[in-house]
Amino acid sequence: MKRKSPWKEPLDSAISANAHLPASRYVQLATVTVDGRPANRTLVFRGFSDRSNSLMFATDLRSDKYSELKANPWAELSWYFSETRQQFRLLGQVEFLSTGEAVARVWQSMPEPSRRSFTWPEPGKIRAGPSAYSQQPPEFPPSNFLILLLAPERVDHLDLRPFPHERNIYRKRNEHWTQESVNP
Repeated sequence: MKRKSPWKEPLDSAISANAHLPASRYVQLATVTVDGRPANRTLVFRGFSDRSNSLMFATDLRSDKYSELKANPWAELSWYFSETRQQFRLLGQVEFLSTGEAVARVWQSMPEPSRRSFTWPEPGKIRAGPSAYSQQPPEFPPSNFLILLLAPERVDHLDLRPFPHERNIYRKRNEHWTQESVNP
């Protein structure tokens, strides 16, 4: 049984209040490249893991993101909700799922154009001809489809609505969370 983390309630509330805005599903994920340089990309939030408070994202096994995170599993995501003027920064380690119920559920919930992108040629290689992008997506997730799970260990929540702004830092220590109100 998963234990609800104290940062999850304000994040759930922000997700719900901003759900009518398509951009509210997008987060920025920062990683470190294999040569030690920063890398940042945008991902689509696909929900929370049923077994933990980990955040789920779809990714391609063939992407640079996968090789970077295999070499160094630490990442931080930044998520800004424009309607409620809240920012969440979640730091944690990443793991990948390639099989199981969560993988199948996320695959089926994705729109057809997103699923189709997993049939395309390898990301980052010289662009292929138009016919390489015309395959229909398979019914089941292909072998290059993965779920990226981010398990937060530190969450920084900044709420810009009140004056002065409110900022809370949540830290996980020995499977327990602490919360500290800090200056914005």
